[in-house]
Amino acid sequence: MIIKSLKVENFRNISSLRMDFSDVANFFLGKNGIGKTNLVEAIYVNFFSRSFRTSNLKNCVKMGERDFSLSCDIVLKGITHNLSMEYKNGVKTLKVDGKRYLLGEYLKYGMIFVITALSSEIVYGEPSLRRKFFDSLITRIYPEYIYLLGRFRKIYANKRDLLVKGVEEKEIFHIWNVELARVYHEIYRKRVEFVKLINEGDVYDLFSRERKKIGILYSPTIDFYRMELKDVVGFLDENLGLEIDRGQVLFGPHRDKFYFTYDEKMAKDFASAGEKRSILLNIFFKMIDILDDLKGELPVFIFDDIETEIDSNRLEKLLLGLKDRVQVFLTSSKPELLEGMLEKKKIFYLRQLFFKQF
Repeated sequence: MIIKSLKVENFRNISSLRMDFSDVANFFLGKNGIGKTNLVEAIYVNFFSRSFRTSNLKNCVKMGERDFSLSCDIVLKGITHNLSMEYKNGVKTLKVDGKRYLLGEYLKYGMIFVITALSSEIVYGEPSLRRKFFDSLITRIYPEYIYLLGRFRKIYANKRDLLVKGVEEKEIFHIWNVELARVYHEIYRKRVEFVKLINEGDVYDLFSRERKKIGILYSPTIDFYRMELKDVVGFLDENLGLEIDRGQVLFGPHRDKFYFTYDEKMAKDFASAGEKRSILLNIFFKMIDILDDLKGELPVFIFDDIETEIDSNRLEKLLLGLKDRVQVFLTSSKPELLEGMLEKKKIFYLRQLFFKQF
């Protein structure tokens, strides 16, 4: 996929703006706080109808305004499309080529990966960070996965409400346990398939002089591999008392855990700071191959303040590795690190909401 242009209205500190992009690399350069991240965030929100910076899109509306709109022209498999996203009165409207789309269908166009200054926390932070990260990658490969997560959230919300209210009727919980077991099994299968795809053929740290192997481990709260669906329902029913005592849904995909391994060891415990930063980059390189093989599509990469995560040598190796394969968007407050890298690029120098293009 290639993003050809971006149109922005009333987003963050941007009143109105249109930008045309290079098919290879686009660098947004300028001082901290000038609005570089706002531009790449606008691209991300346009494709996913959510932000990687805030959980409330109302925070993205320009001060003094009530709504914002975003629009991108893209080329996907040789065909040009227009993707637009409007946020008005708290309601999101998604369109492809002028036709309204539901989120699940719209997300099929979301072939974008983002790495920010906080991305390395995914490797060593809370399990929820890794679940969210891997769920986003799985959705890129299996767009229907978003519906499975949506079904689970509804089931989870209903069962949690019953527990919070102190309901103890086993028959009522049995109904929700049957539904939970069904959707959990489907989510489990997709997660297992994804981990297998990543680990197949081995992944080695491209930024290390040594052959350091990178892998993913998946630990579900219920081992479906050894249990039939009826046994899972029985397990949930048997453990209902524990959930009632604690007032929590204790078993489900929301409590599954993922781990990164580095050189056959747990990355969060044994990998160095630099190695932890490299792990996600290597996973993304693997995703390029997977998407190319399965879908014949290549993603777009966004790197926000990348110099805070990797040194100049790794950055140059990263960009050369992506060259002629995927389109890149990158923000930085240090122009000297980037101006000599890559030939086919556009550089946008941001100065107080205005920019010069080269």
